[in-house]
Amino acid sequence: MILLVLAIAVHVAFCLSLYYHFFNPLFYITSHSKGQGGPFFGIYQAGVNLQNGESIYANQNYRAPTEVTVPYYHFYRYLPFPSYISAVMTKVLRPWPAYWTWIFINELLLTACLLLTLRLRNRFGPAVIAVSAFWLLYSPMYIELFMGQFCFTMSFFIFLILYPYLKQEPENAYRTNPLPTGGTTASARVHGAPDNRDINQSEPSEATLSPEDLHPASMQRHAENLPSVPAKNLTWIPAVSWIFSVLLKSFTALYALTLIRIGKKRLVITGIVVAILTSAPYFLRHPQDLRWFVHLNFHPLPPTLTGGCLGFVGLLRDVSNRFLTFLNVERIQIGFFDIAPRNIPLIVVIGSIILFSLAITIRKKRIDPVCNIALWTLTFFLVFKDIWEYHYVMLIPLFVVFYLQTRSKYVLILFILMAVPTPFIFYDVPMSNDPQVHWSAPLSLIHHSFKAIPTFLFYVWVVRREFRNVTETQAA
Repeated sequence: MILLVLAIAVHVAFCLSLYYHFFNPLFYITSHSKGQGGPFFGIYQAGVNLQNGESIYANQNYRAPTEVTVPYYHFYRYLPFPSYISAVMTKVLRPWPAYWTWIFINELLLTACLLLTLRLRNRFGPAVIAVSAFWLLYSPMYIELFMGQFCFTMSFFIFLILYPYLKQEPENAYRTNPLPTGGTTASARVHGAPDNRDINQSEPSEATLSPEDLHPASMQRHAENLPSVPAKNLTWIPAVSWIFSVLLKSFTALYALTLIRIGKKRLVITGIVVAILTSAPYFLRHPQDLRWFVHLNFHPLPPTLTGGCLGFVGLLRDVSNRFLTFLNVERIQIGFFDIAPRNIPLIVVIGSIILFSLAITIRKKRIDPVCNIALWTLTFFLVFKDIWEYHYVMLIPLFVVFYLQTRSKYVLILFILMAVPTPFIFYDVPMSNDPQVHWSAPLSLIHHSFKAIPTFLFYVWVVRREFRNVTETQAA
């Protein structure tokens, strides 16, 4: 309880800093961005452009808008759906009141996550109170609020997607249907094979168990080794959450393969139809914007690396820029894309990670849905070109879920590494637009690896857990 109270105090300090800015020197993006609320104002401006019949993707480099109503803004890169909501918002709120309203909405979502986590106390015990602090003791959350991003909205949706796998009690979470041939093995019960036992004999009595089996530690270990396969899989709330997450930040479309593997083909088809129906009207009216949307999101890499890029790709690019200088030649044009030769090794690494994640999802006979959703979330963090520090709030649900399931010290250490700020304050160059150009090679590598390496280690941990779960249940 003391930890939770401390976490609430820290979050209150985050909120105060949104006005007084005393935490800003800790972070690159709050010190060297266009200003507070830049990404939010980009979405607000997209709503204005939509009302004016102009491109929602308009910026200084592409079809500059005729009416700019915000003090500054970052370019809009999403599907049209968020701009529809923004267009409604611009009718009733000016830019700054709209920003503070969005902060209030984020606080409501955060409160919902806390309450949902605390509701799990009956299953996971007092540890739930401490784990609830994960939502609050997380420095990227301050950057998220400062910039007015909606990564935490994605975090909320991801938590709702995973929540059924936490809420199910062990005897319900792994209950299965009757076997057609009679009898039931432990492996069949774990993996969802049918079970034809009489309902009155559906669970073994305590008389059939040894004292060791009834020990809480033994039962906890057994629960940890079981794949997370709840009886009803996804309810309508997680299903709707997934669809909205795809419309908001489309990377959760990567979950489609997982959903298909667990028998949710109709949900995937529904998601595709909704995305088309909400996007087609805009792109039919502005067909040239479809090409620009693809360019913004799927063009291999931005032309320059900045200190704000804290993803795995940013780390690999820094290594490439500093140690593969012999490949610094003209960019290669391949149709719509252009590639710098020094980035070819990076593209090979990215491709290998994607293929490896695909192989796990497609070729394994059985998957753990929670691990597989985490796998694709982390794959996105490892391969996407623009990962900023505030993006990491989307990992909070994974830390909450996995720590509750496993009590793993490894997960706790990774959470702490992701939660604390980078040491940026010690090597900032305040008068520079981009301190990156002033950093030595070791300093730059330390900066870009601070979040990227824990993310990669988290990916490795999830892969090992996925294989361990299936191997152990097959052996059962």
